[in-house]
Amino acid sequence: MRVIAFIVVVLQLSGVLARENVRIIPVPDSVVWGKGEFKVDVPGAAEAWLQDQVEVAVVADSGRFPSEESYSLKVTSQGVLLEARHARGIFYGKQTLRQLMKVTAGGQVRIPSVTITDSPRYAYRGLMLDVSRHFYPKEFVRKQLDAMARFKLNTLHLHLTDAAGWRLQIDRYPLLTEVAAWRTHKEWKPWWFGDRKYLHRDDPAAQGGFYTQEDIRELIRYAAERHITLIPEIEMPGHSEEVLAVY
Repeated sequence: MRVIAFIVVVLQLSGVLARENVRIIPVPDSVVWGKGEFKVDVPGAAEAWLQDQVEVAVVADSGRFPSEESYSLKVTSQGVLLEARHARGIFYGKQTLRQLMKVTAGGQVRIPSVTITDSPRYAYRGLMLDVSRHFYPKEFVRKQLDAMARFKLNTLHLHLTDAAGWRLQIDRYPLLTEVAAWRTHKEWKPWWFGDRKYLHRDDPAAQGGFYTQEDIRELIRYAAERHITLIPEIEMPGHSEEVLAVY
């Protein structure tokens, strides 16, 4: 009888999941699906509706929300209510709403009825980009920050310096970005297992790049708007072959 009961419960749960056909990443602490859905016509302005029309409440109740990133979300056929005790929680609640929202061809937003409570399991939820070995331009990093925010990651670790290339503009030491940021190969491994030669940035064969100080300021601002902290990794004295090559 226990086995039969277990099978029935599994079938019921799978039926609910299949009916909703929604996956929330990362999985919230609690998800209780309701009946029906919320519908609103927002032709061409789904994002504006999400930012300006969702009912938001900042609640000073730490008992309900154990961290600044906690939130609760209630969707019924009558509307959407998002509650948290901090702007970070509101932000993460809206990321969940983005995953729940379906926008029809006619511009109607449809969200299944659901009650969600969520609080991160880990304070540090990060991504590391090794821009020393594999340089990515500022625009690429911005796209990564957008994707991180959507999935509630909160820390970007930038590996800015290593033998493969120095990536941060330092006014006092211009050769770091005039020479040490550029190498003979675009891909790191052929360069690493070859002659490990650096080139001047004006050399037609030079491969690489760096971030200006304004680039970094812009990325810090862009990340902060998405509640993401940037961690710069600058290693001394280890992993400093590129520094010794020019100074």
